Amino acid sequence: MAVLKVTFTKTSRDKLAQALWVLNWVSVITGLILFSLGLFLKVEIQKRRELMTDEIHSVPNMLITVGLAACGINFLGGKICYDCVDADKFLHWKLLMLPYIICTFFFTFCILVGALMCYTMRRDLEEALFLGLQDAMRYYKDTDKPGRCYIKQSVDLLQIQFQCCGNDGFRDWFHIQWVSNRYLDMTSSEVMDRQRSNVEGKYLLDGVPFSCCNLYSPRPCIQQQITNSSAHYNYDYQTEELNLNLKGCRHALLDYYTHIMQSIGFIVLIIWLFELAVLTGVRYLQTSMENVLKLGNPDSESDGWLLENSIAETARYNFNIIKNLGKCYQVDDDPNIDVPSSRGNVPTRQIPTLVKDSALLCWKRSSGAMEKVFILLSVTLLAAGIRGQTQSSDVQELASRSTDFATALYRKIASMSDDNFAISPLAAALSLASLAAGAGESTSKELLQTLNLAPMERDGEPDQIPTLLQQMREAVAQTVATGLFISQQVQVESSFSSQVKKFYSADVKSVEFSNTQATKAIINEYVTGSTGNKIREVLDAVDPQSQLMLISAAYFTGQWKLPFNATFTQEERFYVDKYHIVQVPMMIRSDKYYLAYDPSLKVGILKLPCTDGTAMLVLLPDEDVDYTSVDEALTAEVFLRWVAKLKKTKLEVLLPRFSVEYSFSLKKSLPSLGFTKFQDNSADLSGISKTSELKVSEATQKVLVEVDERGSSAAPSSSSLLMETLPPRLTFNRPFLFLIYHEATKSLLHMGRVIDPTKK
Repeated sequence: MAVLKVTFTKTSRDKLAQALWVLNWVSVITGLILFSLGLFLKVEIQKRRELMTDEIHSVPNMLITVGLAACGINFLGGKICYDCVDADKFLHWKLLMLPYIICTFFFTFCILVGALMCYTMRRDLEEALFLGLQDAMRYYKDTDKPGRCYIKQSVDLLQIQFQCCGNDGFRDWFHIQWVSNRYLDMTSSEVMDRQRSNVEGKYLLDGVPFSCCNLYSPRPCIQQQITNSSAHYNYDYQTEELNLNLKGCRHALLDYYTHIMQSIGFIVLIIWLFELAVLTGVRYLQTSMENVLKLGNPDSESDGWLLENSIAETARYNFNIIKNLGKCYQVDDDPNIDVPSSRGNVPTRQIPTLVKDSALLCWKRSSGAMEKVFILLSVTLLAAGIRGQTQSSDVQELASRSTDFATALYRKIASMSDDNFAISPLAAALSLASLAAGAGESTSKELLQTLNLAPMERDGEPDQIPTLLQQMREAVAQTVATGLFISQQVQVESSFSSQVKKFYSADVKSVEFSNTQATKAIINEYVTGSTGNKIREVLDAVDPQSQLMLISAAYFTGQWKLPFNATFTQEERFYVDKYHIVQVPMMIRSDKYYLAYDPSLKVGILKLPCTDGTAMLVLLPDEDVDYTSVDEALTAEVFLRWVAKLKKTKLEVLLPRFSVEYSFSLKKSLPSLGFTKFQDNSADLSGISKTSELKVSEATQKVLVEVDERGSSAAPSSSSLLMETLPPRLTFNRPFLFLIYHEATKSLLHMGRVIDPTKK
């Protein structure tokens, strides 16, 4: 028996269709309202994201999604209802009507869920605000630490705007040290006593920030020694009403957001009822029009209903459909078609073959010439797309594995140097890979293991890794000079020279090592020419007994997307250590930067994007943190975690202009990374020369990293230091680290450390 059956005449059906057409367009407007409400709520939460431990965006995201869905669904519904006036036009929509109604039902249910979420969000919001405000008050004093430098401004603005103080009240400020040590008189016995009593973060001070003061108080604000009645004239802490904001900021924010949520929830409930009414009307229209088609007379009366059978029968019928759903995919084997029944786990590179096999089946079943052309074109495009996607994923894997080698090399060089240094992991990888191209099997395998690339080798594809390295080198578009200088007495295989030139853009040159001055000049001139006169000298001396020297050089002179204005650069102090202070040219710019903070390592991370698709991460350890601890902790996982945590924020950046030129022996660094054949001269380089037993005499790398104000011609030449509000300041006035990487592949190109910017 049908549920809620109604009989419609031709006139009533037409009026229902016309009314639903109008209501669906009204529903499009309600969808825009839902979208706007979600966007408004998201912006309001985002304004104070630093005062919450968790980003509570589930409700606004739900409203935004439902709002967009409402626009699309109701736009389609309006078109359907408009055509339902004509039975012939309804035939075009008949098969789509039931899926449309089911989708609309779930969409309407989501609106109800969104409304209920608005009323149930208070508990999560309260917890997030409590913990977030607690942390914000604790970091209130850290105005010079990356990731925390904006907290003071946010808390002060909050307390002034909402006329509140502390988390639950002004006494919360008594239990923390909210004044930076820089502004405390450490010679005062009172201050020292309070410092010594600082147990579990409790700093016994009966004072609050000035932003806690009540703007409407009749007397000047008393913010220090609040509980000391004798410290102020005509003041009694116990009886007189304080001139501070008594309400806690958590309660103030909770009331503010609760009012917004309840208002939004009420509006969403009304929209849900409206959408439910429209859905009910569409269901009646669908069933009545289907019955008209069954009767065969467009002008006859017809019945419409919500459910054709009772609720119990409908539930049982749908359950049987779901239970038997899988049977529709059971297909009998056709002995006339030679197509494998199971592929199993097919390697990615065999997918184009499978596409071809499947296409043959379609080809046999197609009759027209146009169908065959379409199939052929589709298969070609699909195979090309799969092949391109496979290559792209392989390059990404290569870059990821190279990052492990890069961070390991950095840790090794950092442990050997207490001064400025810079390395190029990309140049090191390319030079060692070019050497592996001429190495015997065991030596090549050990080199690739050192580079962490051995797992990417494929049987029968010797050019797999060289090809991927070539693609990555072309993708990052960095100038890297790689030269293999071999004694003239050695006969070099021509195939080796052409291979390293093709894949690594490396040059093989014959030199007379016994003529040390001439050889040194040749090598230095090669590097100078390859780096555009950036690096002029890579060697000081040459061993006349050398057989093979592997030389690599790279440089970085960033073209910032947000260049610094040279007119604002000024001399500032740089604290090399506690006892050594130097004056450096400090560049300055106020803009929106990507910033992160790693609390486990106590290091701030700033991203400076370049115009060529690269970016520099500048790492500033906290004042009480030794930079060597960051050196030792740097891994590929840590680097990727930093990149993922970056968030855009207004910031005033002060960064010293610096230039680091560093040379090191790659040969001496490799044994600790796993390659020991250089150490005992057991490396097999028979692929370079079959007539001589070659030994690598030296493998040297020189890197130049220059950082100044410059930007591209398309970038703005200057930036105003005046913004809507004074942004937090991040000053790199102590030793810092830098990582330069390719943004698309996350491949590390250059890495280094700056201890003293005045030294090159």
